[in-house]
Amino acid sequence: MGGRDLCVLCANNEVTKRAYRVLSEAGALHTEAIYTFSSPLFQGWNNLIGRLLARMGKKNEPKLYELPFESHGSVDEMLHLMLTYRKEGLILLPITTDFLTAYLIYSISKGHGPFYSNIYSPHFTLGLAKFVSPMIRTSALELAGVGEIRFNIGDDEFDTIYMWVLSELNDNSELLFTAPTSITLFSVKERCLNCGSSLVNGRCKFCEI
Repeated sequence: MGGRDLCVLCANNEVTKRAYRVLSEAGALHTEAIYTFSSPLFQGWNNLIGRLLARMGKKNEPKLYELPFESHGSVDEMLHLMLTYRKEGLILLPITTDFLTAYLIYSISKGHGPFYSNIYSPHFTLGLAKFVSPMIRTSALELAGVGEIRFNIGDDEFDTIYMWVLSELNDNSELLFTAPTSITLFSVKERCLNCGSSLVNGRCKFCEI
């Protein structure tokens, strides 16, 4: 984990501490209600989050509400639906470092928008909604013992890239953490105020504004 050989117990503690820091920075541990998505697109996510919150102690265990979620298009469409699902509240996103790496490669291969650069931040706001990614500093490869999360978005190009990321970077996981710094490759000057997407020719592809 992070270039260190850790036993399962220590690895679990490290994953929990990483998630705790993100949730604490975002003020999520002092919120009565937290919303999280429930979907076959990212299996295991809710069990993982529930277990992590429980490991942080009952006094830091907010009420967790699951939001049933479906998407049958591209990974960009999935992100758009997530970021516009609720207009208020604190919402957890199933974002891991390997997901970010795959999405960066996917977006570079497209060569054009939309692009959701805000998901590379541990937490951000859109209107009255606050989005937090507690696993943004952890790879799915580091979750053994705590739980698991399996992405199957249904976007053939993205899913292929994601599986390649997992297989090729399994022995060099440090490279997974370069994605947030590589975001400077994208100069996003204008974003949609509704979903946070980069604008293409001054317009948002999904919101049509």
